[in-house]
Amino acid sequence: MLYSAADYGGHVYLAAHMTELQAGDARAQGLYVLVMGAGFVVAIFARAAAAVGIVREIFGWRVPATLHFPLDRTALRMFAASIRFWLGSAGLVALALGVAALGALLAGVPPNTTGEVTVTPATLIASALGWAVFVYALATMLRMGFLLPGVVVAEENGGLKRSHDLSHGNFWRILFVAIVLALPPTVLLLAGEGAMLGSAVGADTTESGDLLRLMARAEGAISSQLLPWEIFNAVVFILYSGLIYSGAAYAYRAISGKKPKEAVVPASD
Repeated sequence: MLYSAADYGGHVYLAAHMTELQAGDARAQGLYVLVMGAGFVVAIFARAAAAVGIVREIFGWRVPATLHFPLDRTALRMFAASIRFWLGSAGLVALALGVAALGALLAGVPPNTTGEVTVTPATLIASALGWAVFVYALATMLRMGFLLPGVVVAEENGGLKRSHDLSHGNFWRILFVAIVLALPPTVLLLAGEGAMLGSAVGADTTESGDLLRLMARAEGAISSQLLPWEIFNAVVFILYSGLIYSGAAYAYRAISGKKPKEAVVPASD
């Protein structure tokens, strides 16, 4: 509910201020950035809370309560680690884009070039270098992030570095498991978005090549069915959380070679 509420707030603000945003109103655009940023932070916290609760369940820790919403030191540590993960990921992607742009510039491709680029040995090398750095960034993100829920819950001082170190020698297994676990919610999400996008385009395909106009129409379609859309978002979130975070907990136990000691989590948490 928290995750969907964060997404709901962004769509409501966008629908209410679409005219000002399209007109380039600086104040409306600034507030929109703040609203979306706040929603993103809330979504990160929702993921962190879900991760802690699910990992505790997999570890067999007893929670003497019917409803368990983690809001304790471990959940806050998971939230802080998630923030660091996203900041680090943004830095890695920025580095990859910077290296790609620098490589293209050194290969003689002007930064404002549009259309086809003449293929030369220099441009091929620059392209290969850019892709290599981008793949490295994605691999590092996976190594930092996949085992993170298990590490944070099981280890008092566990964090991104510990998660990255544990994945050493297990990268391909982690990649395979992550793809298998992420596939069902991804397919479900793409199917829902495809249906929404199809209803936005409708029978009129003359505008399908205009990305900005198509996005505006898709946003309008979502706004007209916002409640069903957020219910769908909640279902995808539950499926994603159950698969990914339980997978992370089992993977942590298998790779670390130890089963976290049984613990009793206070009901007030």
